[in-house]
Amino acid sequence: MADDKKNPLGPTGNQVRTNVERVRETRGLTKKQLADRVAELGRPIPPLGISRIEAGTRRVDADDLVALAVALNVSPLALLLPADEGPDPYISLTDRVAVTLSRAWKWARGERALSIAPGEEPSADQQDAFARISQSARQRYVKDQPAGRAVDALHGEVYRLVEISGVSTEAVDEEFSRRLASVRVWLDRVSVEVQQAAAEHDELAKEARTVKAERLRPEST
Repeated sequence: MADDKKNPLGPTGNQVRTNVERVRETRGLTKKQLADRVAELGRPIPPLGISRIEAGTRRVDADDLVALAVALNVSPLALLLPADEGPDPYISLTDRVAVTLSRAWKWARGERALSIAPGEEPSADQQDAFARISQSARQRYVKDQPAGRAVDALHGEVYRLVEISGVSTEAVDEEFSRRLASVRVWLDRVSVEVQQAAAEHDELAKEARTVKAERLRPEST
């Protein structure tokens, strides 16, 4: 307890405790039931511990966070960040770093590097370095393929298009028209790249069948 007073919870710690309580209640679980679930996962936290977590008097370490996320059937990110709903407010990640909620989620999902300086965007090199460490090898492989890059670009345009679709101002209307045109371009590009990927796969499959047939062909005497 003394350590907690010397080093109180920061904004993320407070968000975790708020989310644990919110998700637990959404799931219809009592503190005892949640405690039983995490105990079954090999990370015992007694009901009193759950109460202290939600009150902010017990810290949640990395192992606790994962066990609670598994027990509550949510991503760990759903406990670390506010729900991505409604407006896009600024939230504090640390006592000195605040970003918009949508940017925080993109950063946490490994989609977009974080720029700490207000108004600055990460450079292409910074984004590439961020992605190569923050994403799995499979994610990087897919995103490095032409079809993957096209889908990634389309995703970003559609996300923003939907995000602003419920607002109408002169500036937003102009952006909406621009994004809509971009979505149509990327849809065509995705179609082309997917067809190319399918053609390449068909060629590989044809070669594999030829090799297999050669192996099965009886040797001439």
